[in-house]
Amino acid sequence: MASRPATLLHFSTDAVEARLRPQLVGDVMARELAGGAVERLDGQAEMQLWCDWKLAAIGPGMVIGTAVQGGMVAARGHDLVRDGDDDVSIFFGRAGRARYEQNDRRGFLGPGDAVVIAHGRPVTSWWPDNEAAVLRLPRAVFGNSRAIDKAGGVKLDARSGATALLSAYVEATSRIARAQPVPEVAARHIAELAAFALDGTAVGTPARGAAVQAARVTAMREVIARLYADPMLTMARVAAAVGISERAGYAAFAGAQLSFGDLLTGVRLDRAREALAAGYAGKIVDLAMRVGFSDLSHFNRRFRARFGATPRELRG
Repeated sequence: MASRPATLLHFSTDAVEARLRPQLVGDVMARELAGGAVERLDGQAEMQLWCDWKLAAIGPGMVIGTAVQGGMVAARGHDLVRDGDDDVSIFFGRAGRARYEQNDRRGFLGPGDAVVIAHGRPVTSWWPDNEAAVLRLPRAVFGNSRAIDKAGGVKLDARSGATALLSAYVEATSRIARAQPVPEVAARHIAELAAFALDGTAVGTPARGAAVQAARVTAMREVIARLYADPMLTMARVAAAVGISERAGYAAFAGAQLSFGDLLTGVRLDRAREALAAGYAGKIVDLAMRVGFSDLSHFNRRFRARFGATPRELRG
């Protein structure tokens, strides 16, 4: 599977003088996302404009990442939309609440929300204290979709399986991009899911079907990574967390040549080894319980099979 080295950017205003922040933030935003005028939020005299962005370019015109910011307003007015940039950005709310206006639409971006912003039309957004995942895509990703022509300021349906999968896939790929190259297929799947989420059509084509399956596996792996310590964790619960049936969950794993049981056990064992490497000094039985095992002998057997030594031997 081919991989594309991600171009990483970590930008923070922590060491920047307050008077220089609006211009600098605007410069970085124009270079990495879309051109716009940035200024301090009106009525927030006591609040400094600030941000902390972690962004990665994973393909031509494609950027993903996380953005935490506050005390700012960003505007892409009629003068700026003449720059020829007709790409699209999708923001996924994680914390706080932002406000936006585009195409005579006024709305809010809160936790769990997703909003589409069209770079080719004027837009203004207000960010008092927010965290969001960011996805920038070339206009060409959406082909001849009519939905994109009306997309500016549109909220994606948070109840839609495509939206939930796209959000989970973007978040997981962002984490991967910070440590290693991103497979080209991941960028392709993100583009396909974004088009799927925007135009609201059925999965339809084999390409979109593959993207949906890949996103389901990614989303379920995220759930396992979060809930592995629960000894009662089942495929039914993991699948339900990403909006699919238990049967569909097993099918997605089988299509990726993965075993739910082996993957869950592997995550638990890896977390146990990490705890030992970090100096865990408690009882081994307590460590086994902490990572989701209910039987010490089973934990020891699986640990030795994976790492070639028992937890006690590895600790020394």
